Order: sequence, then structure tokens, then C-alpha cells
Amino acid sequence: MQGILDENFLTLELVEASKPNFVEKIIPSYFSISAGFMNELQHILDSEPLDLKNVERLIHKIMGGSGSMGAAKLHAVSGEMLELFKARALDRLKAAFEKIKDEHSALKMHLGPYAELLKQLRLAGPPNEGSDNQEEDVESIASNDVNND
Repeated sequence: MQGILDENFLTLELVEASKPNFVEKIIPSYFSISAGFMNELQHILDSEPLDLKNVERLIHKIMGGSGSMGAAKLHAVSGEMLELFKARALDRLKAAFEKIKDEHSALKMHLGPYAELLKQLRLAGPPNEGSDNQEEDVESIASNDVNND
């Protein structure tokens, strides 16, 4: 996931030590909330006249959330859209938003299965101390099909 995530995502994983299941829970929550912002922004971009105040607000929300999640690439393309907005290149906002949607989908494609794997590992519980085959236990979980699409 090189280039997609940055050190902020690693910080989230460090929280896991003190708050078990944090990453497993934060990933779907992030996608739910960000999808809501994106749906609202899509609606505004499809409307006339363009509600500039809410366009800027939603770009900031998407950019802030992606930065907090460590979604470096999504944060960068959100920043590009914000720069276009500030330059009042309004005719280019829809194309910039398409990039955001593409990056959001790519991020979900990578992190969705990761969150599901974390959940499966949690549900499987700690490896059986009497088991000589702990690696096989992890492999059986990791080989499950975690794509929900």
C-alpha cells in the first residue's frame, strides 16, 4: 500500500495496543462518514447554482478525514481539488472530484479487506496455547475470502 497510506495510519495501529479493535472499527466508520460527505458533494456539484460555501466545507471534511486516516493519496487529490476551488477554476471541480472518488474506491479496496481480516483474527481469538500449529491457524484465517464486493 506504498503511497496510499502514510505514517498517520501507523499511528492508528499503535492506538490498537491500548484500545483493542480500534483499527477494525475506525476503518468502516471512516468509509461510512466519508461516503456521506462525498454523496453530499456530488449532489452539490450536480446542482445549479453551485453552493460554494458547502463545496469548500465538504472538500475540507474529505481532506481532513483522509489526513487523519493516513490516506496520503486521497488527501493529496483532495488538496488538489481545494486548490482548484480557491483558484475559482470551478469548471474543473467535477474532474477533480472524479479523482477523489477513484482514490476513495482504491483505498476502500485495500483497507476494507484489512479491516475484515482484523475482525476475523479477533473472532478467532488468541492461538490455542496447546496447539503446535499456530501458523496453520493464522493461514486458515488469512486465506478466507474477505472481499465483500
